[in-house]
Amino acid sequence: MIGINIGQGVQFFGHPDYFHDPVTRQPLGVTDTMSTGLKFCPPLPETLPPPLVLQPTCPDFAFSKAFRDTLTVQPAFAEITFHGSSNMFDFSRTQAFGFKGDIFISETGAGPPGTGSTDLAGYKVARIDRKTGEVSNFIVHACTDNTPSCRATIFEPDGLNRPIDVHFRGPEMFIVDFGVAVQSAVQVPPLPFRALRGCRFAGAARSGR
Repeated sequence: MIGINIGQGVQFFGHPDYFHDPVTRQPLGVTDTMSTGLKFCPPLPETLPPPLVLQPTCPDFAFSKAFRDTLTVQPAFAEITFHGSSNMFDFSRTQAFGFKGDIFISETGAGPPGTGSTDLAGYKVARIDRKTGEVSNFIVHACTDNTPSCRATIFEPDGLNRPIDVHFRGPEMFIVDFGVAVQSAVQVPPLPFRALRGCRFAGAARSGR
């Protein structure tokens, strides 16, 4: 997540030649091999794989060096869950709910392995501290491993599955849940889709649920 400072001219946040370190939030080039977090350009292994195996490749810069040298890449305000599919967000506006001014963002969740994720990242509502940019879980499932037991918990039809929107009305938080989408190998006539369910959390006493 980036923060734009209005009235301070044109600000550049890196796309497509830079990304942000998930820990320090500082910009890194797409050719970076030194960061300890997310890497677009992994270091080459000591022994290269055989030719028929997909070779490790590094992306190239899109902008010329002359143009890149004129840019100042701004740091990120917050780093949200990788592969979490962060979507709509809103701000807590009252002390009655708590965390006034903080951002609450819905994370619809990853779909491993097709999305590149190895675990069930997301499937939650996260809180972002407006002063520090620190991200914490607000409503989250107890496990995120891509295991049958975790999948059964997260995709329980009567539970909170895939939040896609968060909205406040006074001291109440409303969450729009995409629900569970089930694939079937058998063609069936179209049926009403049980999605876009809503749930509500009200007041600071219930805000951690």
